[in-house]
Amino acid sequence: MEQRAGVSKQDIREKIWDYLESQNLADFPRPVHHRIPNFKGSYLACQNIRELDAFARTQELKVDPDKPLEGARLLALQSKKTLLVPTPRLRTGLFNKIVPPPGATKDVLRKCATSQGVRDYSEPIGLDSHVHVDLVVVGSVAVSEKGWRIGKGEGYADLEYAMMVSMGAVCEGTPVVTIVHDCQVLLSLGHTPLGESRRWWTFQKRSLGTMTSQSTTSSPPRESSPQGASAQNQRESCGPRSAVP
Repeated sequence: MEQRAGVSKQDIREKIWDYLESQNLADFPRPVHHRIPNFKGSYLACQNIRELDAFARTQELKVDPDKPLEGARLLALQSKKTLLVPTPRLRTGLFNKIVPPPGATKDVLRKCATSQGVRDYSEPIGLDSHVHVDLVVVGSVAVSEKGWRIGKGEGYADLEYAMMVSMGAVCEGTPVVTIVHDCQVLLSLGHTPLGESRRWWTFQKRSLGTMTSQSTTSSPPRESSPQGASAQNQRESCGPRSAVP
């Protein structure tokens, strides 16, 4: 989708939200305005994460609680990864560690990946806990082809990232990915302030029937993004691993 220069972040958000609704690309919950928008086919788009070498090496990952990322949370649980989900709006702390019951069936794991499951099958992780996040998955309203991201405007993704940095849970080399529909990928985000825009790896859904994955840059420069190193280099630069208590 083309984007003219000089528009505000809110202009971009409204354009994406309006387009998803008008073209009936949006999925529950609707309307998607003022949300990280869910879209038809988001579950299949999430499955592309498994193509990442970083995911194969990941032991602990943080996935945002947004509806379009439900497939990513389920994939993490099915792959027996340690799944950390931020507390919505950071009301009662930073993380919840999802703990499926012993012998959880596929149906139970699906429930664990939902917002209700996060409430029912989780343990709080405090700011003083020693965690080491190998991979971060965030929701987005819009991303550019160069990998800049815009969220829904409340700033929680950046705040969570800053808190994780202060905890030593992530570092400059930690890979970050986002899941979007093709219409959420813009040529440019315009001349907007970069406080909330950040360079991310992007998986995009090109059509409702065919799923493809794409990184927004072939070798993202570390100086302009929080990711850009292999999981092995990430562990070396971030220091030793500490298990979640």
